[in-house]
Amino acid sequence: MLTRTIFLVGIIIAPCAGIPFLPTPAERSENFTCPKECGIRHPAIARIVGGVRSSLDKWPWLVSLRSFPNKIFCGGSILTSRHILTSAHCMKPYRNLLFLIFVVAGGESIFFGQRAYIQRVHLHPQYQKEAPFYADVAVLLLTGDLEFNTETSPICLPPPGWVPTTGQDVTVVGWGRMWENGLSAWFLQEVIVNVVETTKCQEVFGNDWASGMICAGAPGKDACQGDSGGPLLLQDEEGRWVLVGLVSFGLGCARDEIPGVYLSIAPFVDFVSAFLLE
Repeated sequence: MLTRTIFLVGIIIAPCAGIPFLPTPAERSENFTCPKECGIRHPAIARIVGGVRSSLDKWPWLVSLRSFPNKIFCGGSILTSRHILTSAHCMKPYRNLLFLIFVVAGGESIFFGQRAYIQRVHLHPQYQKEAPFYADVAVLLLTGDLEFNTETSPICLPPPGWVPTTGQDVTVVGWGRMWENGLSAWFLQEVIVNVVETTKCQEVFGNDWASGMICAGAPGKDACQGDSGGPLLLQDEEGRWVLVGLVSFGLGCARDEIPGVYLSIAPFVDFVSAFLLE
């Protein structure tokens, strides 16, 4: 069983208060930099469809987690100007070694973007209790605020219980390997996969499967090593993007009839939101 992992000085602005749940129209303002203006993407500079190159104008909530000097080992998503959501298995090795890693936001290539250091990590207390990747979620508190702009803005959290349905298209974004055991991407990649029936996942993954997980895949398309912690995204009826899952684990990458496994965010919304007012 493989994880999808390969082994900042903050820019200060006044943080916006509030939790980035999917907003109602009455809650929206003209200033998209506040968390209630979540899930909005902006016109892309460059794009190749079908799981190749993408742009952070399209996915401005995406961040990379990097070890010094500049190696991407996981992805994550912006919830507020100081909070990042990622997978617990990405952070567990570094929980007491935060000086070795940093976050980069707003850079579609590995060479650019805002750097931020991590002040604190909150792993879910039930992580690995029921299965190796059960409750595979962590909230990061940054030392300073990210500056929001067209390439850096927050994603929406789903309401509790809001999960994608079997067969639904969902999107995965990241800088992970472009094929199993292959080269890592220098530029941001995106791919569309389909949600797989739960019984199929239980058959494939056995005791590694647990509640609070989602399976998704498509022929020749998948997340891969280095994509862990990155977002599984679904667009709502109003065009807003919602974070429905996190890249967690799988058997290789894009193998026939073997989907990837993602943490479902909805069952863990209460855990996540508890830390967003730090």
